Amino acid sequence: MNAKATELGLSGSRFEDPTGLSSANVATAWDLARIIEAAYHYPEIRDFTTRPQTILQSGRHSIQFPNTNALVRNPIGHRPFKTGYIEEAGRCLVMQAMLANRPCWSSCWILGSTPVWATPSRIKQWMEARLGPK
Repeated sequence: MNAKATELGLSGSRFEDPTGLSSANVATAWDLARIIEAAYHYPEIRDFTTRPQTILQSGRHSIQFPNTNALVRNPIGHRPFKTGYIEEAGRCLVMQAMLANRPCWSSCWILGSTPVWATPSRIKQWMEARLGPK
């Protein structure tokens, strides 16, 4: 992860573990935008982070991986890309929204919000009010 961060030119990021649960993992808002931009180019990442569950076959057995992100099932017209929580950072979200019936992937982060699931709806309504009909 640190090698990829260096490759992407992320000077304000440092990763101690891959889970995202360590407070030693740090990234600036600018670096988060670049991380999301890079991840967005991987269809598998976009798909797996925005579906309610993934089922994989392992031999004759199916393994279910439910997405614990409640925003994935929220019908207001946004697709959460990543949510997270640790005590030091609070609740965080990066999402894509449909605004005026078109996708808007302008890096939208909500950092340190409580409750995180209410804030995306308010931001979307505010943006749509200013965009006007298209």
